[in-house]
Amino acid sequence: MTRHHPTPDSELEEAAQGQDLFRAPGHELQIDQAREQAEASGWLPPDRVYDWPGADTRRQIVDRRQDLYRAMQRLESSLARASGQTDWADQVRDALTAVDTALHRHVAAIETASGLFAEVVDRAPHLASEVDSLRREHEEMIEGCRAVLDSMPEDRELEPDRIRREALRVLGQLAAHRQRGSELLFDAYNIDLSAAD
Repeated sequence: MTRHHPTPDSELEEAAQGQDLFRAPGHELQIDQAREQAEASGWLPPDRVYDWPGADTRRQIVDRRQDLYRAMQRLESSLARASGQTDWADQVRDALTAVDTALHRHVAAIETASGLFAEVVDRAPHLASEVDSLRREHEEMIEGCRAVLDSMPEDRELEPDRIRREALRVLGQLAAHRQRGSELLFDAYNIDLSAAD
């Protein structure tokens, strides 16, 4: 059986598409260097150095980030449509609901006792304050998304400018949160995420 050796071009394309969180040109070298540095400094014991992040954690990171990213794109697209269209409010409401659902799934997976946050704190205790900050952001974003949805009952007159403003604020919080999450993962694992992940 012939083993497939990806070319730098195919690695770049897959990384850009978010197909594999850890697939980027030179990713193996980066991981090896990070492991060597961690082991040499005594930051992590050798038995841990060669086991981070675990396969389950990698899949969880990719799935939750992509799920949330797609929901955010859908919301942005819905908000950009002309509000005079008859289904504008329904489209925005559905997109907000998709963001709310994706955000709840993201939080439920990451904040479990065996989830990503617990693993990060276990492996890099100095990042506990960043994890706590991200947890607080989860609560704020859930409340913000729910507030916009609650302000859009079907029997109420629409206020497109207000709805857009509030929904875009939620999108901004989500985008900033994803960036901070990427920083946390880089600090914990020395792994960089592409924008599509």
